[in-house]
Amino acid sequence: MDNHTEGHVEKKDGDIETRKFFLNCMCLLLGRFDSKKFEKTVSEYGVQLSHVLLSQLQSADEGLVAGAVFLFKAAIVKPSYASASSVESGQMYVVFPLLLQLLDEGDGTARAVVVLIAEYCSMSTDRHCLQQVLKRLASGNLLQRQNAIDVISELVCISSDSENKVSHVTWQDIVNNLLERLSDEEVVIREQASKLLSRMDPSLFLSALLDLVYSSDDEGQSSASSALIEMLKYHNQKPEVICLLLDCLSNVNQSLDTPNTTRDVREGPKKDDRVLKLISEWSKSVQDWKLFVGPLIEKMFSEPTNATIVRFLSSISEPLADVADAVLNHILLQMQGQEDSVHPNMRTDASLLSRRQIERCAPENLVEIQQCLFERLCPLLIIRLLPLRVFDDLKSAVVYGQLPNEGITYECRDVNTRGQACIAAFLLKRAISKSEFEDVRKLAAELCGRLHPHVLFPVVSTLLEHAADCREVLQVKACLFSVCTSLLVRGKESISHPAILQIKKTIETILLWPSLDGDEGRHYRTFVIPLLLCTFISCKFDFLPQFPKRSMAALTVWH
Repeated sequence: MDNHTEGHVEKKDGDIETRKFFLNCMCLLLGRFDSKKFEKTVSEYGVQLSHVLLSQLQSADEGLVAGAVFLFKAAIVKPSYASASSVESGQMYVVFPLLLQLLDEGDGTARAVVVLIAEYCSMSTDRHCLQQVLKRLASGNLLQRQNAIDVISELVCISSDSENKVSHVTWQDIVNNLLERLSDEEVVIREQASKLLSRMDPSLFLSALLDLVYSSDDEGQSSASSALIEMLKYHNQKPEVICLLLDCLSNVNQSLDTPNTTRDVREGPKKDDRVLKLISEWSKSVQDWKLFVGPLIEKMFSEPTNATIVRFLSSISEPLADVADAVLNHILLQMQGQEDSVHPNMRTDASLLSRRQIERCAPENLVEIQQCLFERLCPLLIIRLLPLRVFDDLKSAVVYGQLPNEGITYECRDVNTRGQACIAAFLLKRAISKSEFEDVRKLAAELCGRLHPHVLFPVVSTLLEHAADCREVLQVKACLFSVCTSLLVRGKESISHPAILQIKKTIETILLWPSLDGDEGRHYRTFVIPLLLCTFISCKFDFLPQFPKRSMAALTVWH
């Protein structure tokens, strides 16, 4: 019995080796033919050859299968594409239905057939072959779906390395079918569809993918989220993909804001959250953030009213802080370009700078003025997104320039930024400028409060003293608002600065201003000064008793 078994194995092995030998002979023979003889031989014997090779694909021997696949590709697939005037006249058109049948076979056979079908689909201009594969991808048979998605996977690999590029229409068909597989009942199919989508052009499917992320189908939503993060990680060095994502998110938000929308999405003020939560995972895969700084900042500048971009930048504030110099340099250039670029109407009518007056201005000027406002707010909004640690380095040239050593000059009741091209100087200038929008002044003053106390307080102390002497209420507001912010965000580091004593004395002087009916300073003292006092209280420092009793009365009025 053992002898019989051994003899059978030896006979089987010998049979395989014999078939390998003749396959090699066939390869050598066809390789010696010139193009005309090769074409003639394949034309005469192609059908017979293809049937012989197909039978070898069912062998369990990997070497034999590999040889058969190689010969099949060389003798059947490529000639059908290269020389046939139409696909129907090629050998592959006759053999293709047989390959599709084999696609339903076991793993060994199917794997070989997968390669052949993918090769043919990559070269054929006829979409019939791909449509047959996609039809099986939607089949109720798991084996058919698995083998079909394997064909697409192989097609993606071939196309990335081949000069024969698959058409845009073909890829669109593929991604549409892969999106449907994200809801497949089999986890393996869903995962493979997700990986394949990540390797394709995001412009073909990103908008549709976001619809799935926002859908009410929990299973599809989960798979779509996985596909989205997979895609972002795969393109983690391509800022254009992130810009495309922002465009798609903005479009989704606009469609949700449209009345009577019929899209199956979950509405709400935080509809971006599901996507933005994925951004932190993507951000860990980014190796060079400097690649993203320029495109993202420029996109923000070009679309200053786009709240989606602001929320996105907020979600990556920590990584941006790691390349803060690059971010702030872009912002500084933008602010320098905006210098003295306030709308002409506002140079002659300062009242237009307040929010209330902007809303009342003539319709023909409203859009232009609002655009100008957002453009000037935009750099400040980006700075506001950055963490406090960005302002801690006194040696940062882009943040402080020479301010820690030279201070700042004050000319004609305005901050002189000449020779001080740094973020701090521009913030101070915008915070106290009379020819600036009210909203810009407020935000700039708040951001001044983030500056290091060694830079902020000496400057603010001087500015506040000048403003108090000249009864410049606007500048007093800006200075004290920046002081309030500094006390809140920096606490003891700010309260212990020596200049705080001079600031206190100036505040006491302001509190002694005479009150007149309709006096802006009177209204200000009953509102902002108590705010400052509450700030000190919230900081839990023993500062309040040092103020005159009159300020306590103001605090009562404010409450």
